[in-house]
Amino acid sequence: MDAIDRLSVVDNSKIMWKVRVCVTRIWPSRKKNGVIVRQNLLLLDAESTIIDVIPQDDVSIPMHKFKMIPLGKLNEYVSGRYPHLQGHFSADVIGVVEDLEPIHVLQTRDGQVGAIRFSIFDGRLRQKVRIYGPFNPDATALYDNQFFNPKIVILAGTRISEYKGNINITNLSSTKIYINLECPEVHNFRQW
Repeated sequence: MDAIDRLSVVDNSKIMWKVRVCVTRIWPSRKKNGVIVRQNLLLLDAESTIIDVIPQDDVSIPMHKFKMIPLGKLNEYVSGRYPHLQGHFSADVIGVVEDLEPIHVLQTRDGQVGAIRFSIFDGRLRQKVRIYGPFNPDATALYDNQFFNPKIVILAGTRISEYKGNINITNLSSTKIYINLECPEVHNFRQW
């Protein structure tokens, strides 16, 4: 097992350190428009050494990390032919929001639940999406006109399933919806 470095010896002599710390505080650094550009950390190690980690602009840790599954690979994902993702319960997908319907209220055996229905399109394939309530603010933001079109959505941590030969994308309680997020995935998607 590799030795654990103490915070007191961490300096700029190398870029990879192995440390065991407790994150005692996290706070965002924001642009003037309120967009979060990075997270700052206050770290504490076993020797009670405290360091304030404020990433420099050129070495900041990305705010988001996605493992996108192309819409054309969803059949492989649900059938288990995507070996590096086997055992994963949720997946990340990206596409342009199309055919956004008004919020529907469905009657279930547990009472009423809201449903948002729309499709995402990746330039080749169109896939239906269903988001079931209770809704968090990022789900209802799909109806917000502050976002310019096309609305490119990343659905992070979605449930991908198959029923009667149809692929279903639905939400989990942990699903996060990002609309026109400033990130490499959206930038690359816009290039098509």
